[in-house]
Amino acid sequence: MVSLLGRRCSQMIKDCVYSNKCSTLYASSLKTQRNCNYIYYHVSCKKSISSRRPDLSETLQRPLTTNEAVLLREIELKNDVDSLFELLKSKRSLLSTAHIGAAMINLVKQQKSVDDSSAVVEMRNYIRFHPEFHSLCILAENKVWDMDNNTLVNTLYGLLKFVLHHSNSLVAEMITEVHRRLSSFNVNELAKFAACSEDALNLSSVLLGNVTDCFHKFIEKESIDVRDVSTLFRATVTLTSYGFRQQIYKLLLKLLEENKDNVTTNDLRKILQGIAIRKDNPRLLIQKCISLVEPHIKSLSIWELTSIYHSLEGHEDGLQLRTDITKYIQDFLPTLNNPSNLVRVMSVLAQNASPELKFTLEALADQVISEIPHNQLGDLCSALRVMGFRVPCHLTSEIARSYQSSNNFQYKNLLKIVEFFHSTHLPHNNSFFEFLEAKVLDFYKKAFSPIRFLGITYLLSLLPISNLDPKIIDKLERMLPQYSVASISQLFLALSRISKKLDKESNDRIGLNSLLQKLNMHAVEKIIDVKSVVYLNNMINHMLEGETNSALISTIMSQYTNCLHKLTPNLAVECARNVTRTRFLQIPLLEAIADITSQNMSRVTPRQVLSLLSPYCILNYRPQNTPDFFQICLRRFMPFLDHLPSVMILDMAFLLSLVEEFPEKLLHKLFNLQFLIKLEEEVYASPRSRLYCQRLMHLNRAVVIECNHLQIPWFHEDYCLEILKTRKSYLPAVLKLLQSCLSEILGGPQYFRSFVFSPYFYDIDFECVLDRDGMPLPCADYGSVLNRSGQVISTMLSDLMQWGTQTKQVPQGAQRIAIDFLSKSQFCLNSHHTSGLVAAKKRHLEVMGYKYIQIPYYVWDRLTLSEHHNELSYMQDLIFDKNLTSSEITEKHSLVKDDQKGSIIRNNEEHTMVLRFLNLLDRINR
Repeated sequence: MVSLLGRRCSQMIKDCVYSNKCSTLYASSLKTQRNCNYIYYHVSCKKSISSRRPDLSETLQRPLTTNEAVLLREIELKNDVDSLFELLKSKRSLLSTAHIGAAMINLVKQQKSVDDSSAVVEMRNYIRFHPEFHSLCILAENKVWDMDNNTLVNTLYGLLKFVLHHSNSLVAEMITEVHRRLSSFNVNELAKFAACSEDALNLSSVLLGNVTDCFHKFIEKESIDVRDVSTLFRATVTLTSYGFRQQIYKLLLKLLEENKDNVTTNDLRKILQGIAIRKDNPRLLIQKCISLVEPHIKSLSIWELTSIYHSLEGHEDGLQLRTDITKYIQDFLPTLNNPSNLVRVMSVLAQNASPELKFTLEALADQVISEIPHNQLGDLCSALRVMGFRVPCHLTSEIARSYQSSNNFQYKNLLKIVEFFHSTHLPHNNSFFEFLEAKVLDFYKKAFSPIRFLGITYLLSLLPISNLDPKIIDKLERMLPQYSVASISQLFLALSRISKKLDKESNDRIGLNSLLQKLNMHAVEKIIDVKSVVYLNNMINHMLEGETNSALISTIMSQYTNCLHKLTPNLAVECARNVTRTRFLQIPLLEAIADITSQNMSRVTPRQVLSLLSPYCILNYRPQNTPDFFQICLRRFMPFLDHLPSVMILDMAFLLSLVEEFPEKLLHKLFNLQFLIKLEEEVYASPRSRLYCQRLMHLNRAVVIECNHLQIPWFHEDYCLEILKTRKSYLPAVLKLLQSCLSEILGGPQYFRSFVFSPYFYDIDFECVLDRDGMPLPCADYGSVLNRSGQVISTMLSDLMQWGTQTKQVPQGAQRIAIDFLSKSQFCLNSHHTSGLVAAKKRHLEVMGYKYIQIPYYVWDRLTLSEHHNELSYMQDLIFDKNLTSSEITEKHSLVKDDQKGSIIRNNEEHTMVLRFLNLLDRINR
């Protein structure tokens, strides 16, 4: 009975639509059909699929008749939407499944032929709301079971380009049918459906998992072309295992070698995008893709160029191609008249744009802001944030107005907009912040995923909220077991920001303080259970993507000691990168890395040698169990000097200079005129050009000071002068306090200089001169004053340029003393071990004749809690006492002392600290 009712309803709809009787009857018939489908489904759900649907063999299309073939040809040749719809209307009774699929593909082709983004939106809406398109969809829904596989995926592909909601009954019916037939798809049909999956499926859906499984089988059993592999790879990459991806990379490399003349840039773009999604680094495949893309840069669209540019982010092999894309896009900028393309161009140029280019981009964005599609406002905000756009103006108000008028709010768009307006100086009482908060809370009401709740909490932490719904805290607490360590770290930082915006009573009332404690405890429990080096590396990578939680990073780094027996050479390189990024001196891990890689250096690539050396050189640590570790790394690197990029050779020489290693062959290669010209070209084409310029200067200075026999000249005088022109004056409170102490000890401000530069431009906080009897000398005539405090900043450059021409010689037997305050950033994260740059500065200043005094932050912070005479006594001992070393003086004046690993051991009574704190309060009151 239900079956009969369903067929009758379908027939009613066909009659109604085919005769165009009236739109009201069409709407009511459509509603009746859906109701009948609902009844039919629930009545027959207990029957097997084969009992209510035709067998797969029944879906094979019969050969087309001559008239049907002619009609199919007419549909394919129509190049106008209206004429196509007229043809479909006049031949509606003759349309078969083949005609439906061809019509859908033709509509997609005509939409793709439109270049202007606004025209694309207009055409999409015109097609979507056209009555003949509705008729075509109803006809397709009635013939889904009769379609062959190819027609099914073609129709679904075309339909998803026009249907806004994926809950559409036809889309749902076709995806269900695809799921039933998936095992019968050939590789081309599977690839077409994979192209649809990005629009129609959740990335973790069961159907996409089945597509991945079929893809795996096709790779093992059948020959497959680049187009199908690239499409399937990008669609399924999130669900592929490491081993399967390596298999795909080998196959793609082979196919690119064999069919390089037939590979399209679209295929190469998909490959690079898939690699970027999983953040893998198959270097040979990336290099091959780059070599095939480079000749076609000028023929690619802006969308394709920007997609490739972002896909190569973080890959050293792609630096040159990214640079070429940037130059081409910048040259193309004056002729750009498409608002969507302008947003894409800004996302590429923003990071390294000059002030003039930033101004140009902002002006162009301001002119077309009303024409930019709402779904691209987030990308525009991201580009402006990267460019350092901070001041509210007409552009920000227009972005806010345009976003408020939107009727389609997506989470990713909202995230970028909130991050941008958080970084602007918009008043916290602005109504737009209230609007953003309301939209974030709307997402909260619909959210059920733990990751989405984490994102909502992060967004709330960026907004100027005055209260927080206790239900959010309750839900987060219930979801706590589902979060990874990295997610817990991000959640902790977000909730910490929120707690600072609320008063203590509110924090206690909603349970925020209690949740913060549980988060840290839960994260530590999870970390302690981890015994995998790979998992620990992944934790570090995820945690370093945003703000860092130093307590959890410390726990993770300590956990490495339980996994040292599982280290391999490749894992050791990854661990070395993480040590460098965290600045965490984990000695057992560094010893294990040096040991395993020294024995297997042939399995480490020359490029990986740099990552391997970095923690030892930057953190100033020499492996105790492998004293020749640096020489082993150097021997692995040297045979490849002629084949490596110039910047890598610079990095290698710079790192070795920090630990007093100066290989002459490497230095002669680097300080060669032709090599330096090549290096300059590479440096200025790199987004890290400032870093490379600094490293070359540091290396040049180190070689001149420590390797006189090499006779390499100092050629960075002009560079250092240019740096001084842009130097900002900043005087921290701690340095003001040190100034006053020095004035008291030495007898007045005329006996020392503040903020000077040594020969070769070392920055020194304070300098004084003592005669042979240890008495301070007036500093007016001994060297040039380079004061950054503001009064003499305008004369700083003129003084520096005359350095050495208007100064007296220091009297015979006198001693120059350089005094530096060492901040926390100049030490390792977990100890009082100084970095390699600080150690190199100490060596160099001592070679130049200075007595170098370092005042560590942890010593001075403790002294500020005591009486003022303790600070003076400490400074006096450092300057005048010739019998004690700096470490002995520090130990003498410290309440605490360091053990060998940098941890703190208390050696006084607890009440002493209380007394010092009371003394501090007395001093503040005075």
